Amino acid sequence: MGDASRIASAEKSGNTSKVLSVAWREFKYTALTKGFLFSALILPFGMFLLMLVVMPLLMSQETPPLKGTIAIIDPTGLVAPEVTHDFGELRGSGEPATAGTSASSSAKKLADAITRPQSIDISVEATRDPADADALRERVRRNELLALAVIDPKIVSRDPGDATIQLLVPSGSSTIHTGIYLDVLKGATLRARVEASGEDYAAVSKLFASPRIDTQRVSERGETAKEQRDLRMIIPIGFMLILWICTFTSGQYLLTTTIEEKSNKVMEVLLSAVSPMQLLFGKILGQACVSLVMFAVYGGVGSFGIVMLKMLDLIPGSLVVYLILYAVMAYFMVATIMAAVGSAVSDLREAQSLVAPVMVMLMVPLMLWLPISQNPNGMLATVTSFIPPLIPFVMILRVSASTEPVAVWQVIASMVVGFGATIGMVWVAARIFRIGVLMQGKPPTPLELLRWATYK
Repeated sequence: MGDASRIASAEKSGNTSKVLSVAWREFKYTALTKGFLFSALILPFGMFLLMLVVMPLLMSQETPPLKGTIAIIDPTGLVAPEVTHDFGELRGSGEPATAGTSASSSAKKLADAITRPQSIDISVEATRDPADADALRERVRRNELLALAVIDPKIVSRDPGDATIQLLVPSGSSTIHTGIYLDVLKGATLRARVEASGEDYAAVSKLFASPRIDTQRVSERGETAKEQRDLRMIIPIGFMLILWICTFTSGQYLLTTTIEEKSNKVMEVLLSAVSPMQLLFGKILGQACVSLVMFAVYGGVGSFGIVMLKMLDLIPGSLVVYLILYAVMAYFMVATIMAAVGSAVSDLREAQSLVAPVMVMLMVPLMLWLPISQNPNGMLATVTSFIPPLIPFVMILRVSASTEPVAVWQVIASMVVGFGATIGMVWVAARIFRIGVLMQGKPPTPLELLRWATYK
């Protein structure tokens, strides 16, 4: 009895050693290459360092100066003086294109900073005669005028209806400069309309001025930090993209290496030393280490960015645990699919036709990240949380969303269903792999793959 136990233990140890040998070979020929080191390690850090250098340069870049003459046909005689006044205020100031308006997002503030003209020096040529339109239009065509604005007389009435301002610019006009014209015309028209109605624009504008709201985020420790609403919206998609990139990169490596080894007859040499199951689990384990390296790199870069933005309190420890668990689930789901398909075909083009339906399905979380993260307990988010292989990608969106917490029972249920499905997918992939690695010729159909899984 004791001898049998020792023999079984030695066989088990030998099996483990073979699996680890295959795993090390898979990891070595994938991760310890110049291409991988560049794409998975150097490139992310390079992009991050580049952003640190490029962003300050972008913030300091200024668009060419805006100088010239704008013509206005204003039958009311009320809008043109306001436009002249506004451009006089902006002259030489280099104010951003949205001068006098409130930026509603961080992205808009960044855009304003990047698109700031060096200087604005515009003179206004006003006329009240619509008959001058053709001559002025020709001057715009010849680039003698920066723009021509034709004011509808009804635009300053209490009920302007569908009255519009026609703005004509040369074909080569900068969109940034056009944006400045639009902002000035809108502001000038509003003031002219209020003044024409007999009201004091300064008094009325104070009534409609948006209140300044200083939103502070309070952490569990009682510390406060300025709320970054726009950046918080990025956290769910950031987590899912890390999951997506690391999982599918290693999964793609697994698919291509399996196909290459099979088509180059290397698979037959490997199978002379190890069993199909040892080969399968060794390859999956090796690519899991590759995925782990990528998680460490991308997670480290992302964590550094979060620390720099002082948003570390938005990433509780439980969220990191969820990320690790769902990353394991996502990897094994994707890896089993790639390994099964790679073993069944002899060409990458054949593999794409089998993998394409799964890839289309897995694109759903990417396409629906905003509605899912904004309403993590909605019907769409809840239903897709229990559909393999969407579970890890949808659930990481839900648990990292900042709007409302996900019920604990749903998180637990998703893990039970997800890991149960993962075990089932590993079992199916193993049965397909043991047949597929030795098959040659015409690639199987999806139904044939399922039939292989039922063979004893």
